[in-house]
Amino acid sequence: MTGGGKQPKVDHTQTDSMNLKVLRRDDPSIQTILGSASSIAMYELDMQTTKWHRKNVEGSLFVVERKKSSSNSSSRFQFIVLNRLSDERFVESIAKDAEFEMSEKYLLYKTDTDEVNGVWFYDEKEQTNIYEIIQRAQEMERSGIYANNGEEGGGGGGTGTTKSGGSSIEDVASLFQSAMSGFGGGAEKPAKPKPKKETNIAAGKKKSGGVGSSAGENSSGAMITRDAIRNAMLRLATNDQFLDAVASELNR
Repeated sequence: MTGGGKQPKVDHTQTDSMNLKVLRRDDPSIQTILGSASSIAMYELDMQTTKWHRKNVEGSLFVVERKKSSSNSSSRFQFIVLNRLSDERFVESIAKDAEFEMSEKYLLYKTDTDEVNGVWFYDEKEQTNIYEIIQRAQEMERSGIYANNGEEGGGGGGTGTTKSGGSSIEDVASLFQSAMSGFGGGAEKPAKPKPKKETNIAAGKKKSGGVGSSAGENSSGAMITRDAIRNAMLRLATNDQFLDAVASELNR
């Protein structure tokens, strides 16, 4: 291997196509993946106590566009979580008038039944990307003008991942360290949603100290187990930046 050649590029088309096939097993009407996040966890706000409770939902999140037809009354846009804590997927429709709001590492939203949920993102860049994709999807619903007019594909609006231009072994080590501190078996766990100020979605509800209570713990001194390493490697296997960095190192 030589270091003078061009930086290799990982073909993400195959990964996108595989993800699309997995999602279509339960819903063949899915046309394309607009964006994705590798690791999220779901929380629900208890309206009586205004405290957050963690749902039994965590895994990879995908924003998808579906094919509308007279026999298909579900929303055109949805986000789907491939839940690793259950055999059932978590599916949420994205209505044009639904309320979505970002607060630190969380995406808060209210359902059509007035349930307030919070989506915790391991990667803040993925949080921002997913929020922007949802905003564009809602704008398309409001205008009736869609980017995808029937064509099928694996990544119409990108997959929500960040690709690095120049990768090295240091990048791989950095990504591995980052993955080790993730919530799926590592030392760090996601804190419950803690908005810096009262959000518009939760406005009108009484405040309580329980909203800001943390479910996490300090990662210093925590024991790294085999399960933690296994979960970190599984997350890295779906991280495009990590794959680019490995390919770059192997090509040296």
